[in-house]
Amino acid sequence: MRAASHDAAIAARTATATYYLDLIASRRWFSFEHHILRDGDNKLKQLAQVVASVPEFNDMSLLHAIVRHRPPLSILSRVIEMDPELVDAKDSFGRTALHVAASTYDISTIQFLAAVGPQSCAAQDIDEKTPLHILCDVSTILFEGDAWRERPPTLEMVKALLSPNMNSVVIEDSNEANALEYAILSKCDVKTVKTLQAATHTIMKKRSEQTSNNNQMKKPYRRVTS
Repeated sequence: MRAASHDAAIAARTATATYYLDLIASRRWFSFEHHILRDGDNKLKQLAQVVASVPEFNDMSLLHAIVRHRPPLSILSRVIEMDPELVDAKDSFGRTALHVAASTYDISTIQFLAAVGPQSCAAQDIDEKTPLHILCDVSTILFEGDAWRERPPTLEMVKALLSPNMNSVVIEDSNEANALEYAILSKCDVKTVKTLQAATHTIMKKRSEQTSNNNQMKKPYRRVTS
C-alpha cells in the first residue's frame, strides 16, 4: 500500500513538472509567467523543488530547463530574483545553468548569468569542463538529440564569460585541454583566439608574480652585519 502511494506521488510530481517543462520547451513564456511568476515566489520554489525531485531529470534545476530554451531576460531575471540559489545549482553531471547557456549561444542569457554569478564561470562539471570549455568546443553535446553546433562561438560570447572571471581560461578539463585549445580546434576566428591567448598570458603572468612574491616572503630574515 505504501509502495503504491509512493509511486503515485512520484507520478504526480513527474506529471506536474512535465506540464510546466513542456510550456518552457515550447517557449510559451506568457503562460509560464501567468501560472508560476505572477503570485510571488511560492509557486516558483514549489515547481523548482518538484523538478529537482524527479529522478529522470538527472537533478536538473528549473533554471537549467529555462536557460536551455533561450528565455526572455524578463523571465530569467524574475526567476533568479525569486530563487537566487538556482544560479549555482548543479545537475547530476555537475553542470550549472551557465554551462547550459554556453551550449545554446544565447548571448543575452550568457551575459546575464555570468554577471549575476561570476563564480559559475569557473565551475567545473564531472568532466572538469567550465562553461568556457562548453562554449569553445562545438563538438560538446549536453542533451540527447542535440547536434553539433555548426559554427564556432563569437568573440562577444567568449568575452561574456571572460569578463566576470578570467581565471576560467587556464582551467584544464579531464582531457588536459583548456578553452583556447578547443577554440582552435573549433576554428574560432583570429580575434577570438587572440583574445583567449591574451587572457591566458595575463592570468599566467599574475600567477607567476604571485608565486615569486610568496617565495620572497618565505626567505629567512637575516641581520645585516658590517
